[in-house]
Amino acid sequence: MSTLLSRCLVIICLAIVHALQVSAQQETPNPAKPSVLFLRLPSGWGHGEAFFREYARDLVKQGYTVGVRDMEMTYSNSPGDFEVADIGRYDLIVFLDPPFWKSETGKLSGPFSERWQAVLKHVEAGGGLLFFPFVAGSYRYSANQMFRPLGLTFLNGVLYSDAVINATVMNINWAFTNEFTEHPATGGLSGIWYPVRNSRFVWNQNTVPFQVDSNWEVLLRGEQSARVEAVTFNEPRVDAAIPAAMNSIPSSPPLLAARSLGKGRIAVMGVPSAYHIFGGLAPGYEKSVMGIGLDGKPGDMPKLLENLFAWLSEPARKGKLFAGAVTDTNRLAPASFAAPEPFPMEHHLFPGIKKSFRGVIGARTNYSTGKSAPEEYVSAAKKAGLDFLVILEDYEHITEAKFQELQAKCETMNSDDFIVFVGLTYRDQVDNTYFAFRRGLVFPQEAWMAPGTKRFQTIYEKPSGLSLNEFAQKNGSNECFIGHYRPEKGRGVPFWDIRTYRNVLAVWTYDNGKLIDEMVDEYGVVSDAAELPRCMALTLMDDASQIDRVAAGEMPHTVLLSHSFKDLRELSGEMLSPGFEPLAYATEGPVIENWQWAGPRDYVANGNWFDWTRYLWKIRLSVKSDSGLKEIRVMDGTELFRRFLPNGATSFEQEIVLTHNQQHHLFLVVTDTNGRRAISENLIDRNHLMEFVYCSDRNNTLSYSATAAPDSPWGSTANNWCLPTQPKGPMSDNLRIDLNLDQLRFPGYDGQPGGGAIISAAPQLVAKEGSEGGSINRQIRLPMACADAVLQENVISHTFPRGISVWNSWNNLGPLEESQLYRGTVRYTTFIHPGHLPGPVLVEGQLEILKDLTFDAARQIHLLISNATASRVEGGYRMGAIQHTKDRSHAFELHYDGRPQQLRAGGALQRGGYVYFYPSLFGPFGVFSLQDDLNYFYIGDIHACQVGYNLADRPLKKGDKLTYRYLAFTGAYNDQPSLEVPETFRDIFALDGSPGYQVSTQDGKVTGQEYVLRIDGDQRGFCGSINLPRNMPAVLPVVVENLNDRWTAVYYDRKKNTSRPLGMHAGAAYAHVPPGKLQSDIFIGHPFTCDQPKVFMTVVQTGEKEWLMSLHNPTDKPLIINARRSNYFGALPMYPIQATVPAGQTVRIEMPKTG
Repeated sequence: MSTLLSRCLVIICLAIVHALQVSAQQETPNPAKPSVLFLRLPSGWGHGEAFFREYARDLVKQGYTVGVRDMEMTYSNSPGDFEVADIGRYDLIVFLDPPFWKSETGKLSGPFSERWQAVLKHVEAGGGLLFFPFVAGSYRYSANQMFRPLGLTFLNGVLYSDAVINATVMNINWAFTNEFTEHPATGGLSGIWYPVRNSRFVWNQNTVPFQVDSNWEVLLRGEQSARVEAVTFNEPRVDAAIPAAMNSIPSSPPLLAARSLGKGRIAVMGVPSAYHIFGGLAPGYEKSVMGIGLDGKPGDMPKLLENLFAWLSEPARKGKLFAGAVTDTNRLAPASFAAPEPFPMEHHLFPGIKKSFRGVIGARTNYSTGKSAPEEYVSAAKKAGLDFLVILEDYEHITEAKFQELQAKCETMNSDDFIVFVGLTYRDQVDNTYFAFRRGLVFPQEAWMAPGTKRFQTIYEKPSGLSLNEFAQKNGSNECFIGHYRPEKGRGVPFWDIRTYRNVLAVWTYDNGKLIDEMVDEYGVVSDAAELPRCMALTLMDDASQIDRVAAGEMPHTVLLSHSFKDLRELSGEMLSPGFEPLAYATEGPVIENWQWAGPRDYVANGNWFDWTRYLWKIRLSVKSDSGLKEIRVMDGTELFRRFLPNGATSFEQEIVLTHNQQHHLFLVVTDTNGRRAISENLIDRNHLMEFVYCSDRNNTLSYSATAAPDSPWGSTANNWCLPTQPKGPMSDNLRIDLNLDQLRFPGYDGQPGGGAIISAAPQLVAKEGSEGGSINRQIRLPMACADAVLQENVISHTFPRGISVWNSWNNLGPLEESQLYRGTVRYTTFIHPGHLPGPVLVEGQLEILKDLTFDAARQIHLLISNATASRVEGGYRMGAIQHTKDRSHAFELHYDGRPQQLRAGGALQRGGYVYFYPSLFGPFGVFSLQDDLNYFYIGDIHACQVGYNLADRPLKKGDKLTYRYLAFTGAYNDQPSLEVPETFRDIFALDGSPGYQVSTQDGKVTGQEYVLRIDGDQRGFCGSINLPRNMPAVLPVVVENLNDRWTAVYYDRKKNTSRPLGMHAGAAYAHVPPGKLQSDIFIGHPFTCDQPKVFMTVVQTGEKEWLMSLHNPTDKPLIINARRSNYFGALPMYPIQATVPAGQTVRIEMPKTG
């Protein structure tokens, strides 16, 4: 009885504690405060979610009842959870964003239209409505459908002002206004700050202008010099109802307007919610809008919002018109960063076979240079059993009027079972060739062309933005196929520098029946760089009779694939977005029925490194050919991944069981017995602990890391950039990693904050015989990306000619010429840096000299390999130091107020010496020398320190090779304003000769400890213990070399009996030991080895105590394989394995369960 009583008391106590916790979270609603329902687009923590929750929790503390719902986001296929029933419960409805316009129809979706009508009825009954717009044509178009019937029109322009303050690390132009109309909503206000046009961020969040009719009262206007100027961006559909004469709008345009509707009230504010409710509390905004203000003038936006909430909800509150509102406590809770549940095994299911649509891309009609009429092509295509036809007219030989006439004619020939896309082929100023198609393709504008030509301009005297990008944006970048083809090799820039915005490659190009180009190998190179290319066959033709040759298998065709639409008229933007399943394949004959994955596409585990359920990844392929199949290659970029030999069978299926050990870019090359091939698109995966990815416009690389970060507003590093960003075109990489973006993040902005320091890695060589490097162009490669480390590489071989203005990836595309003085590679190796730990980047360069060179003795640095610059005042760096040089060290202050800074110093920067700038919200940064023959030269006037070679006494000969190594370094925003971090880093990571940690080995040999712990695994691996000091400043990088890339490698914790797969490259496995793990007893290497090094041996955990070994033989002969478990891998029992694997086949072995 006493036991039962004790249990009851425990339960009662727990219930009381829970009730107290709930009451603490849910403040008692205040009848004087309204109930508010916030509607927003789905968003991530780093894009405002954390700051919105903070703002909303404060409202709850004041007595508000706060609900939150998501609206649909059509381009990402997010349906939202905003329902009609929600509306009638709340006094006030607040749209933090407009809905995203559904581009295929140009109309609001049916479900949203129903909900919008319910909102208006709610207002008519006495409810309140507050609406905030969003910059960009797609959002404005939907907002105008909502508000134009109410007498308000959003304009295609942004606000300018002559009275601005440029402030915050994003360099935003801010204007102040106190042009209030006397009204209950504006009482007690002295003024607000609002953003105006900034040339760097036209598409980002700026104040949105609007016009109103006489039903509206303007409550707030911009200050007297404010005006509206036209700006368009990303607008495939022109909103003709917007007044064209933007300059007719008077100065001091409306910022806030209100009107009544029935018994209720409506207000619209042009300042987007990213600056106040949704993101205004982001640290990077410095509360410029939300209270603190600028230039000694506070910002009264919080009070204005409070007034609006009260006034808009007044009829509902006084009449007690609505009931049932509740606070969404879970949606307002602070950020949590917990590992997700294990991935259910029943979800490792392959989707069904996609519907396929066969078609021809490249018909030229008599509207431009072709001979056949559109009707003749359509008739021939239908007769050949095709599902679609893509007409590609020559842009240089067709007018806009004729093109639109052709589009209209082809629309009349579309049906449920056949569709015609009308597109164009076009060239740019440096002779690159492209094709583009979609339904309703927008014809190129004359303003986009090089003067006096019909070729897109790519050479500019000042930054103007590539017109090629403008064309892509006008056509809805997610809704238009845009590709590259080569009428002949050697024209234009190299294929790896092409920027089509959606990166379709024509793997075969035929012109009137003749093969003029093949880019299968190039497709592999672009895939290997993680650009996620689309794959198509281009069959240019002038006569409809050529379609018979496609039907006969004499020329290739393209197959479009989909689960989501019944016919091609439903083709939607999300199908073209990067990162989704393969959309197409190109074929000369073989059919790819299935090329899919099962299980989670990416390793998404929120910092959990050992979730085997999420590492498991399965691939399925199914192909056929009536003439029989000869070979099926699975390529991982440029590397062979599997090779199957069907021996003439007409069909072949295979399931491949893998892990997310590293990033894959897998595609098929299927060859039949007649030598005809089919090329698939990529199956890709990524590891979200540290992810490398291209931006959707394919102009630059990006990165992502989701690890725990207690100091972050959202509890993790998610949305921080964990790697150096590499733009295409001119080499303008910055080795200062944006690991502090959570402190700088500007919700609503695309891109990182400006103002931080720059560590340039572009080599520059200055000799008496000439100079090279300031305008080099290079190929971007991705040797390997995994959770532990990412290897990025630059292949330097080209430069811009002298006389060409060189800007950046978005303003330069050729012309290029081969380098004259040097060529080579520069590699970045970045190991994981969880939370706000320092982010080092190991830089390794190798340059080959192309001609004899001599050097001027008066110059300090002849070969520049790193240029660290803290010249931007927004960065806020106050101190600099150059330490551990052979001569004397320096410590100095940095000034940005015009005071003279005379320090100009140079000398030797031997191994362990460093350059360091600190402190800053961007994080301190610097460069460590890893060799004894480097020099430095500091220029105080611009806060820049050059690192490189002084070659005055070292002439170079043609064929000489220079290799170099250094470490670029970024620290946390809250590091101590001292040299403690670099000094500790230098001591522990053996940059001064000896490490500050201990390693003991049972197997493997330590070969180096300078930053990276390098171990020779001797074809087996490393087993031993590693003891770290308590002041370990960053992760310990570990590279075990002399292994086999074709065999699984693991990190195995011998004490916990847990393991995870590792990424490998060039015979090395990459791993790390976190600083908090002071003692490690680990094995890093192959869990199994065998006597056949050419075999692919994959060991995958498939259950809590279950493992699967796959032995794949890619050779032409059968192999007898003897495999042996490592003595140090205790997750499986020791026993011998022997298997005979036929040529081009796989044998699977289910491993015995452990006890």
